Amino acid sequence: DTISAAINQQGGNLNLSGITTGGSTTINSAGGSLNLDNVTLGNTTDTISADTNTTISGNLNINNGNVNLNTGDILNNATISQNGGSLSIDGISTGSSTLTSTTGDLTLNNTTLSGNDTIASAVDTTIGADGVTITGTGVDGITLDNGDTINGAVNHQGGELNLSNATTNGNLNSTGGNLNITGNQTLTTGDTIAQGSDLTVESNLTNNGGNISLGSDDSISSGA
Repeated sequence: DTISAAINQQGGNLNLSGITTGGSTTINSAGGSLNLDNVTLGNTTDTISADTNTTISGNLNINNGNVNLNTGDILNNATISQNGGSLSIDGISTGSSTLTSTTGDLTLNNTTLSGNDTIASAVDTTIGADGVTITGTGVDGITLDNGDTINGAVNHQGGELNLSNATTNGNLNSTGGNLNITGNQTLTTGDTIAQGSDLTVESNLTNNGGNISLGSDDSISSGA
């Protein structure tokens, strides 16, 4: 199908497959049920509201726009690729789906990352008050640095977590997986790195009240 106009959804069911927005083509979904299969959002005015019941199959590419996913939305073995725009995920586990975020604004709240998920340093990431749980990631892992905002617990149980001068505010709880300190990092009261977490320190690590356990499996290189 060829669409060169605005699609405004207030209710009902809308199925989009193989659609790319941009130019005069835009999607504004404020309610109803929205099914996306191999869709690319390229218009700055594209909007998917938290009030929309969204199901994602295949690929969703977010290059622009504002996408809100929350409890009740379905990720059906999907791949969400964020290369811009704004993406908010609240109350959802990625499960067998994959989140790859390379740039843009990303908000995670009461979210579980459990598969081959990756978040690059270039992403402006906000962890909401209800936190994030990391049980599995892709090879490049989840990167949090000094441009990110951490308001809730970062429960690291598996996969790769990279910290580089992130302001943890006592919210780090790393009990498993690989924790990599790649830039100068300060931990404060409430932050925990347990023995079960494989810690690699490649830069300066300052402990201002955190609870850190180091073992023979951990690695400390120059600069620490």
